[in-house]
Amino acid sequence: MSTYKPFQFTGRARGFLFALSGSLFSSMAIAEVPDVVKFNRDVRPILSSKCFHCHGPSEKDRKAKLRLDLEESAFSDREGVRAVVAGDLKMSELWHRVTAKDPDDVMPPPESKKTLSMDETTILRKWIEQGAEWEGHWSFIPVEKPELP
Repeated sequence: MSTYKPFQFTGRARGFLFALSGSLFSSMAIAEVPDVVKFNRDVRPILSSKCFHCHGPSEKDRKAKLRLDLEESAFSDREGVRAVVAGDLKMSELWHRVTAKDPDDVMPPPESKKTLSMDETTILRKWIEQGAEWEGHWSFIPVEKPELP
């Protein structure tokens, strides 16, 4: 009867693997903000995880009658205020709210226990500055064959 002995790393090998795993995990944690921001790839995930609970499809939970999951609602005029004004940070209420310091004005609100990272804030800023181009849900966009490099 043979006794099974699992493979064990010792000394240098263990240190190398520890350093390698640390560098892999740290590089995964640092997200790079793309030069060109895409709604479906970059913005929709932020809105979905941080905003849709109060400004999404659920009529029961919706606040301020604002839906950030629908283009018409996100860009519509509400008594002189628009959540998103393409190319204009100063006129975009979304920008004012995500950068507000006052707990009564900041979004997401403190009681939600959700916060935006610096990268997420930068992505929203760049998206608005770059014209806030809206993309339909990926499942409704026709597939196009990419050009070969």
